[in-house]
Amino acid sequence: MSADEQRVPEADDGLQVVNVSVDRTKVRGLTVVRALVANLGPNPVTDRFTTTVRLPKGVTVEGRIFPEECQLDDRGRELTCRFRKGLGLRHSATVLVPLRIADDVRPGQRLSGTVSLQDPDRPTRVVPSRAFAIDVQ
Repeated sequence: MSADEQRVPEADDGLQVVNVSVDRTKVRGLTVVRALVANLGPNPVTDRFTTTVRLPKGVTVEGRIFPEECQLDDRGRELTCRFRKGLGLRHSATVLVPLRIADDVRPGQRLSGTVSLQDPDRPTRVVPSRAFAIDVQ
């Protein structure tokens, strides 16, 4: 990942995707995308907020997703999750998405996706997304 994708958010950057991690796995293996979002201020987020996980080809969602209020699009490539409550100042929330690697993915292949979010208190502000990669063994 580039330095821009992994830059540390500035103080008082509002809602941010601060980290995304995924364990490597084997073909037909199971892994979990773990995304950490945080409210870096300067104010609490008082309304619902939404995260979007863009999934790579070669994976399917399998298992329990967190938060539970998530919707997968018809193509199975975009998962939109709504957090019912806002997010207090300096608090964080986690998105967990279990993924199964398809049979036709080759060992050594790298599958890439992104996690983004929308700040309901600042809807016109562009919030940088975070890329993630699944290394298939």
